[in-house]
Amino acid sequence: MTSHANGRIPLDQLVHLGGDHYLPPGTAARWKWLQQAAWEKYGIWLVITPGWNAYRPLNIQIVYKAKYGVMAAEAGKSSHGGTYGGQIVFAIDVQNWGALSWARFAALCRLAGFTVDFVKPKELWHIGDFNNGWTVPAGAAEAPQINHETTRRPRRRSMITAAYRNDDGSIAIQRDPDGPLRWVSDPTEWSGIMAANPGTYAAQVSNAWLAAYMVKCGGVPRFTPPASALPSVVTVINADDQYIETAGGLAGIDQETANALVARGAVSYAVSQGVAKSLLAKPLQKS
Repeated sequence: MTSHANGRIPLDQLVHLGGDHYLPPGTAARWKWLQQAAWEKYGIWLVITPGWNAYRPLNIQIVYKAKYGVMAAEAGKSSHGGTYGGQIVFAIDVQNWGALSWARFAALCRLAGFTVDFVKPKELWHIGDFNNGWTVPAGAAEAPQINHETTRRPRRRSMITAAYRNDDGSIAIQRDPDGPLRWVSDPTEWSGIMAANPGTYAAQVSNAWLAAYMVKCGGVPRFTPPASALPSVVTVINADDQYIETAGGLAGIDQETANALVARGAVSYAVSQGVAKSLLAKPLQKS
């Protein structure tokens, strides 16, 4: 497994995490542990930036270098390619790391075995597994040991019984059969909730059904953020790409999330491919 040159690892030797995300088994295990730890301690489900932002094949490295310039490594030398500085390294770009403070994110990464802040220009979202990514670490399948006294977030069980996705994209989860439901504020958390809770009953339901069911079960008031609090959705003309505006530039999202945000009142506008490229060139998420 270690004989492959940077960016030359066959995808069938890697763990497929969905979309364009592939990692060797050891790094995948550390990543899943990190996701679970962030979810348990802070209620944040960390996600990999859309695109080839886990393992990155050589042909994609060439494309990204041409597209992102200094924000992408020279093809064949990327830390996303399986080697870096003469050793086995697998890097991951974490899209929503900023949902945690930098100190919390960095601390959880180190607990999971990842190295942070190791490339230039500085990329806080970019983490690397400098361990042997092909070897699954002992205890990777065990639940993270979280000290809930160090955060204001109340202790809760890691598993849920059911999750319901409203037809406007909002989500409610249920801890006990016939028990109360609570709203989850971020429509992008749906896949994370499902991944963190295997075997959970999941259903797409109407607004009216869910509202009535929450009344029946004593649910909390509905999460309805003002439109001004939602990020703007950006569509690229003559392309299928969807993004949201952030302080550092554009961040990629899937069509389902874009539709959910627009349905909740988010501003939506279209830009040319040239404008989108200039916005993506800001120091946001590529390495």
